Amino acid sequence: RFTDVRLHPDRLDQPLHWRKPRRIFVCSMSDLFHEKVPANYIARVFNTMASALLSCRKRHAHRSDCYEGEPHTYLVLTRRAERMQEILTHPDGLCKHFAGDSALPVAMDVAGWPLPNVWLGVSAENQRALDTRWPSLRDTPAAVRFLSLEPLLSAIDIRPCLEQVVDTDDGGNDLRSVGPSWIIAGGESGGPSERALVERCL
Repeated sequence: RFTDVRLHPDRLDQPLHWRKPRRIFVCSMSDLFHEKVPANYIARVFNTMASALLSCRKRHAHRSDCYEGEPHTYLVLTRRAERMQEILTHPDGLCKHFAGDSALPVAMDVAGWPLPNVWLGVSAENQRALDTRWPSLRDTPAAVRFLSLEPLLSAIDIRPCLEQVVDTDDGGNDLRSVGPSWIIAGGESGGPSERALVERCL
């Protein structure tokens, strides 16, 4: 476990200088929703991700015609699903850190919430972790949801993530597939061979 959280605000705008759209793994070696990461810094990260949607890059009150082009796609993976849900379910809390013509409020006004270029995921190493974290991810607004099941330390049944009872207009219930769009699975690196729990089934 890491305990020393370092923020790098000087690096936030780097992707905005890349000419071709990329898939960017946010905080790939850390956790954006760690309790030591301030909410206003998380807001700055989302403002950068929203900036990728505004192609003009000019400093002015952006209009809908500034929202065009192929944006970067950002992947945000966390173990702290409850904090992610708390912060992202009420995006006005993120916007309060910016003026009205900043990227995040404008992108939300034009594209809506959740941001269409941001994928949210949770990691789970065993069934208990998945059962704890998936409901928070499921209930967090997201354009795309994904799971990272690694390192797999025990067998995981993902079927509870694939179905959900949805209320219908006539007052009944409908069982629909609302599961994650993408699942990553992998065993633990190094260590004895018996810890590698991924087996080929075909």
